[in-house]
Amino acid sequence: MTRVVARPLVCGALLAALTLLNHLRSTPVTDASPAVVGSHCDNSLEAARRTVGRGKALRTGSAKRGSIADMVRIPGGEFWMGSEDWPDASPVHRVRVDAFWIDRTEVTNEEFEKFVKATGYVTVAEQTLDPRDFPGANPQDLVPGSAVFTPPNGAVNLDDHYVWWKYVKGASWRHPEGPGSDLKGREKHPVVHVAWTDAAAYATWARAWAIPGW
Repeated sequence: MTRVVARPLVCGALLAALTLLNHLRSTPVTDASPAVVGSHCDNSLEAARRTVGRGKALRTGSAKRGSIADMVRIPGGEFWMGSEDWPDASPVHRVRVDAFWIDRTEVTNEEFEKFVKATGYVTVAEQTLDPRDFPGANPQDLVPGSAVFTPPNGAVNLDDHYVWWKYVKGASWRHPEGPGSDLKGREKHPVVHVAWTDAAAYATWARAWAIPGW
C-alpha cells in the first residue's frame, strides 16, 4: 500500500493490490465523469473517517513519512477502466486521472501498526462479513479472512486466477498467511491484506492527502 496525494483525489491509485474481499465488497463507478468519480471517492473517504472515529481519538500520524521529498509525481492521463467479465467492474468506461504524488515505497507493517495502535482501527479483513452483502453464502464462510497467494505446484490454467489465490479464514495484515503466521522479521515488509477503506483510513490519520479542511 502506498499513500497518494492528488487534486482531485484519485480513487484507483491508492493501493498496489486489493484483497479479494475488497473486490467482492466494492461499489462500481458506472460513470466516467469527474463529478461522479469524485462523489464516489468522497463517500468512501467519509466512511473511512467514520470508521477511524469509532476508535481512539484521531490525531496526526507519527509515521516517518510526511515530506513531499519522499514521494514522486506521476503524470496524469486517460485509461479504460473496468471489465465486462466482472459484474461489479462493468461497464468499461474512459477515465481521466490528474497528476498525483505517490510514496516511493510501500507502507510497511511497522508504519501501519503505528496507525492501528494510535486509532484502534480494525481492517476489513478482520471484520465479520455482513450476510446482506453476500446473499446465499454459507454462514460458516462469513468470517474474517482474506485471499492469500498460494501458487500451485504444477502447470495450471492461466485464465483462472482463483488457482493462485485462496480465501483463508483468519488471514489479515497481522497474519499474512493466516492463523499461525505473524510479522516477526517482516517489520519492513509492505503491509498486505489492506482494502481500499483501510488505506483511506491510514492516509486520513497520516494526513497524507492535501484536502482543504480535512
